[in-house]
Amino acid sequence: MLHRYAAAVLALVLAASPLAAQSLAEHTATRYLQSNWNRHGLQQADVADLVVTDEVPGPNGSRIVSLRQAIGGIEIASGPMAVAIDRDGRVVHAAGRLTPGLSRLAVSGGAAISAEAAAAALAQSAGVATRESFRAVSQKASAERETVLSDAGVTRIPSRARLVYAVDGGTLRLAWETTLFLKNGGDWFGQIDAATGRVLHKEDRLVRDAFGPAHASHTSHAPTAAPASTVLAPFASRVAQELRGGTAYRVYAMPLESPIHSAT
Repeated sequence: MLHRYAAAVLALVLAASPLAAQSLAEHTATRYLQSNWNRHGLQQADVADLVVTDEVPGPNGSRIVSLRQAIGGIEIASGPMAVAIDRDGRVVHAAGRLTPGLSRLAVSGGAAISAEAAAAALAQSAGVATRESFRAVSQKASAERETVLSDAGVTRIPSRARLVYAVDGGTLRLAWETTLFLKNGGDWFGQIDAATGRVLHKEDRLVRDAFGPAHASHTSHAPTAAPASTVLAPFASRVAQELRGGTAYRVYAMPLESPIHSAT
């Protein structure tokens, strides 16, 4: 009860302060990490500038807040750190990995190339032949300069590019981060050096699986396995008999996955 009262009082105080733009959970998560940096292998300077990247509901009225480090309003592309806060406003768990020792890393700043040029460099590196040039449809007037790009004839939805600091060895490099969602398959994520256009990192994040051609006419000399219904029926019958109170359940033979796949 005391915890809930304290949380309510803190919420009233925050409502009258500049922190009102943050939710109570966001403020709690930020304050926790800035007070407990040593528990996570960080230095105090590492958590001086934090940004909230997400806040989602958790079980039993809890909230989960994701935090990233930043420099001048531009996120560092590592982490995030997820902080779980219960319904009484208490931090119950924190997990993730932020970049330690930021003060020891050199910072490479300055964006010499545009978001459009960065997207073109990623496409070329991924072997994607664009049908036209990328164009900037819109751009936010913020430090990260988030830009909406045209489809260049190859993406199924508009791509978004923004400036981040990518960890490259002992250097934080200002980079354009974007994903190309291709019409013919492939979700190419990449970080492109904003000074040189060099692709620092790229990966296709589309999940694929290949089972190969079916061999329905293939003849095997291996022993034929008994149908699943024949193998499982005795076991299911014995389990049903041993259940207390005479409780029973229906067993569906393969390949039925569940009752919703059957008419009975």
